[in-house]
Amino acid sequence: MSRGIRPKKKLLGFPPIYSRRPDVSEQRQIRLQLAQEIERMRREAGIAHRLQLAVLPSDDIYWDTLSVGSVMIPAEELIGDFFDVLRIGRACFLFYVADVSGHGIQTSLLTIYLQERMRAHAAHFTPWPSSVLQKLAHDFCELQLDSSLYVTMALCLYDSEEQTLTISNAGHNCPPLIVRGDGQTETIPIRGLPISILSDEADYEDQIIPISKNDRIILYTDGVVDEADKASGQAFGHEDVCREAKRTRREGAAEAVQHIIGEARKYDTLMAKDDQMIMAVDILR
Repeated sequence: MSRGIRPKKKLLGFPPIYSRRPDVSEQRQIRLQLAQEIERMRREAGIAHRLQLAVLPSDDIYWDTLSVGSVMIPAEELIGDFFDVLRIGRACFLFYVADVSGHGIQTSLLTIYLQERMRAHAAHFTPWPSSVLQKLAHDFCELQLDSSLYVTMALCLYDSEEQTLTISNAGHNCPPLIVRGDGQTETIPIRGLPISILSDEADYEDQIIPISKNDRIILYTDGVVDEADKASGQAFGHEDVCREAKRTRREGAAEAVQHIIGEARKYDTLMAKDDQMIMAVDILR
């Protein structure tokens, strides 16, 4: 071998995906296929979104006992927050809000599954919301999902004969708010672990509170109080929810939550990072 002439090195590794660059017609076909796939995913997400909304209760009067108003504003097309109102026997009524971590198809499917499990457990209900949370935690663990997934929930049971409200909490960091008939507000601080693969053996507490006709219970998720004004840093917090709830006491449940969420949205200088869900339940008898 003569000096100054280097031998050619053999290249190792995988061959390139394309041995040549696709021509114009092939590029158009690839773009068309991508556009069709994106459109298919959008249609499927739209169907999932409509199904999620369809299983949520509407604003209405339930069993001549509860008047329910609600607002749901998704951060994305698929929803991670959900709520429900259920009758338990003759004189007991269960209502709750829940927030599933994350976004997307996995989260949306989990909301529907958990709502179905709640309704199934309601058919064999014991008089303690904590027992329902324990059953739900067991159901969740059996799914063997990723450890990053979890659910928070605030659960209320109204007994119209005893005139009591029993509250249990699974890691929900927005405490239930009671607006009394005379306009006074009460925050109910009760804690508990979120529902996750770590909560199968968790113990949940029950707190019993006297409740009366014309009282209002407000439940909401943290998306309502997450946003802050970009310029001032001022945030819409729980104290603001209390203030607006008291201010709207004489309005109907649906009008009250519309007003509260409207005040919260004034702080939305950026696109919402989380779903925003709030419900008000008026005790009619």
